[in-house]
Amino acid sequence: MAEFIVHAKCGKRWTGLGKHHCSACHQTFSSIGSFTKHRVFDKFGEWHCADPEEVGLVDSGYDYVCWRLPVDESNAEWFKSLREKADEDAVVSED
Repeated sequence: MAEFIVHAKCGKRWTGLGKHHCSACHQTFSSIGSFTKHRVFDKFGEWHCADPEEVGLVDSGYDYVCWRLPVDESNAEWFKSLREKADEDAVVSED
């Protein structure tokens, strides 16, 4: 298992160099797209952090809170086939 990256100021932890941690609100995001979605431009012309759930992000389900964009349901069957193939490959490698 990979070692956690720990933010020195807030103490939050995550794995993977592809994750994005906001130094303003200290939330962690699974992609630059999900990070960008939580940054909103207000009516006063200022950028600020939005609550991830309020902008449609969902928790990735890791051992730590990490926000991601929701899965497009039109791709659900494709993702299901990938999971099934991964499960088959895991069984073959155990033999």
